[in-house]
Amino acid sequence: MLFAACSSDKDAAEGPQVPGEVTGEQFLAFNINLPSTPVMRAPADNGTGTDLDDGLASEYTVRNAILLIFDGTAASDDAANFKSAYQISTQPWNTNTDPHVTETSKKVIQEVSGVVANDLMLIILNSNNIATVDGTSVKVNGTTFSGTYADFRTKTATAAALGASEMTTNGFYMANAVLANEAGSATSGSAPTSSFAVKTLVPITKIFKTHAEAEAGAADEIYVERGMAKVTVKQNAAKAMSGVPALNWQITGWTIDNTNKTSYLVRSTDNVDTYKDLNSQANSAAEGYKNYRFMGNTAIVTGSPTYKYRTYFAEDPNFSTDATLTQATLGDYKATFGNDNPQYCFENTFDVDHQNENQTTLVRLEVTATVGSNPAEDLFTIGDVKSTYFTNTTLIAKIQERAYDYLNENGLIIGTFASSDLTVGLGTLAAGEITIASITTTNGSALVGGVLPTDIINKTIDYLGGKIYCYKGGKSYFTVRIKHFGDVMTPWADGVAGVNIGDIYPTTNRDNNYLGRYGVLRNNWYDIDVTDVAFLGDATPKAHTGVTDDEIKAFIAFKINVLAWAKRTHSVQF
Repeated sequence: MLFAACSSDKDAAEGPQVPGEVTGEQFLAFNINLPSTPVMRAPADNGTGTDLDDGLASEYTVRNAILLIFDGTAASDDAANFKSAYQISTQPWNTNTDPHVTETSKKVIQEVSGVVANDLMLIILNSNNIATVDGTSVKVNGTTFSGTYADFRTKTATAAALGASEMTTNGFYMANAVLANEAGSATSGSAPTSSFAVKTLVPITKIFKTHAEAEAGAADEIYVERGMAKVTVKQNAAKAMSGVPALNWQITGWTIDNTNKTSYLVRSTDNVDTYKDLNSQANSAAEGYKNYRFMGNTAIVTGSPTYKYRTYFAEDPNFSTDATLTQATLGDYKATFGNDNPQYCFENTFDVDHQNENQTTLVRLEVTATVGSNPAEDLFTIGDVKSTYFTNTTLIAKIQERAYDYLNENGLIIGTFASSDLTVGLGTLAAGEITIASITTTNGSALVGGVLPTDIINKTIDYLGGKIYCYKGGKSYFTVRIKHFGDVMTPWADGVAGVNIGDIYPTTNRDNNYLGRYGVLRNNWYDIDVTDVAFLGDATPKAHTGVTDDEIKAFIAFKINVLAWAKRTHSVQF
């Protein structure tokens, strides 16, 4: 989101412009511009695989707005002390043709007091009662706030359940975006200079004496962003599995999983001086790949403002710790797909040491497999082999066959006896591991002792070579680790840059190569596009593990597109 506060040079001359000077009544004028969302899909802003997309109307509806003023005399944004807060009225939005901006508000005029030139502004839209104005004070989570901007931005919102609805119930929570004064580079380029800086709070450059002057004046630009990340999943038309052509597959449900329980009220700027220099060294020297991925390379506004480039990384409250994340259940799966059916979550970023499955926000997919164009039915696998499937009929036949093999190979058949002389009963056909409940025969006279051995079930399982798993209704489950910078900006491959099975993220150039490869960032849209499924997945959603996000052995392929929003899409193959 973007907000703008404006005043003309003429009006500026008539208002108090000397820092520290306060004169009579004061009016601020500003426009509010709502952000486009970066979508991770195709190179657009900085070669990140990032497009910009407006998203849904509900994602930029503005129901309320708060203006916070901080003292502008401090040496930095973080050191600026809070001065006052105002509940401001919002006007209808105007369409904006800038791809970084969804809409721009009509000018908002706000009467203030005690404000001087170069004081700093922070806007909060749709506060969802996380922040509330009380007179000229502000309460955060019900407690009156005092302190510096650093104290404010590190206040956290908490999520009681999957999806962090606390920031979306009454409009999408939004606050100032973090902007940089230098661009990143799409491919080979120069590193940021020593003058590089980012800024969140917006200086008040003009103050008006009257409402009429404010109405006539221009506006300082304030850019805002949504406090949530967004995920969508494309549904495919049914098609054959690449590894099991007799089976067709289609995504029939999905949910986000492993979502963060806390989020800063405003995006963190911690360690930006480190992140600005990140560039992948994982491509060959001949490719000459250097992409300073922290910043975009397209200005969000024309003209000559100092801070005009989007930033694409930040630390969350548990960035370098073992986070306790919210787990999804089967009840969270939705059967709605595409851009009109997103799910939302708090941002979740982490250092490379924590770039593991159990620390990463995931997408869980329910994929239904059918035999050709037949209706969905229970399917089965044996052991860890997912490239061979059985229907109920063929599973019974396989069990009969292996039971017969055991009897025959151990000299327990003394007459005419066939596998079809065995009757097999299965246990409850629920998703997951199932049992053989019974194996009986009416042809005992052909067997040693006249009966089946008492261990016939256990021996048959041994001969099958593994446990039996039921894919109830043909449903199997896959896990997609959501990529942020992904394969374009943070390429990873076995044998490249020292990667091997014993060293997934080598120490040399580790952050340069891999920091931010996975994760979700606020105001970014991650669009999941599954392009292939080779074999059946898990019969039930598997538990999270501490395995690294990248593995030498992979089972699926996918791509992630991040949209403006910043929307990020991956294609996935399983």
